[in-house]
Amino acid sequence: MKNENTIVEPKRRFNKALKVLLFGGLKVAALLLAAHLLWKYSGSNEWKLLVDRTGVKIYELKAPGSTLKQFKVVTHVRTTLNHSIAPMVLTDLATCAEWVPGCDSMEVIEHWNPQEMNSWWMWGVDAPFPFSRREFLLRTHVTPEPQNNAVRVDNVAFPDKLPRNPCCFRVTDMHNTWRYTSLGNGEVEVELVQHMDPGIPYFLFNRMAVGGLYEMFSKMPVLLNEEKYQNVRFEFIDAMAARKTDVVHALRPIALPASNASE
Repeated sequence: MKNENTIVEPKRRFNKALKVLLFGGLKVAALLLAAHLLWKYSGSNEWKLLVDRTGVKIYELKAPGSTLKQFKVVTHVRTTLNHSIAPMVLTDLATCAEWVPGCDSMEVIEHWNPQEMNSWWMWGVDAPFPFSRREFLLRTHVTPEPQNNAVRVDNVAFPDKLPRNPCCFRVTDMHNTWRYTSLGNGEVEVELVQHMDPGIPYFLFNRMAVGGLYEMFSKMPVLLNEEKYQNVRFEFIDAMAARKTDVVHALRPIALPASNASE
């Protein structure tokens, strides 16, 4: 009888502990799910200033229904539109390692095509442990905006343009929009609106993205004025400048000859 009680008592304790663990696990899971849903459907869908330091402003936007934040970064750089666009589109000069933290490889898929205003790239970016390496297969497309004296550059992911590599995670959702606006005083306003899902948990990406964006924009005055870009010129930018000059001349008042007082 004593041996029987000795065996039954540990079983009861084990079953009780197991029930406590299961109940506790379910409770934690329910709380995590509630927190996730509260976060997902929260947000004002408006830009809010997050960082304003050393001439770099970073805004965040949380849209209801999305777990990922969008970010907008704005700064002013003493440079030209030609120098601004060069690192974005010139496949023989640009280096992604200069721009993107963790980017250590860049393969040119299609060189800059001035007729189609496109270039295609494959970037390789190391991801923090335990995530696999990320690949970005991107089309860079340029759109002149002469009415704003600006140029827009869209970097869009096309993950299936080439077969996927088993070593890496191919990013499927990315559409980053850059806008370079000449301010007419030797400065260019650089704006980036980032929409990207790199395939890592949103609570990590939302925290990590700000530091990487600030690092990139802090280096921008040096990057945009590197010597290798100094002689680069784009016909469409020169055409924009010429068109603006023609408009200015057309708006100037016509000087009428002075009237003859003796008439």
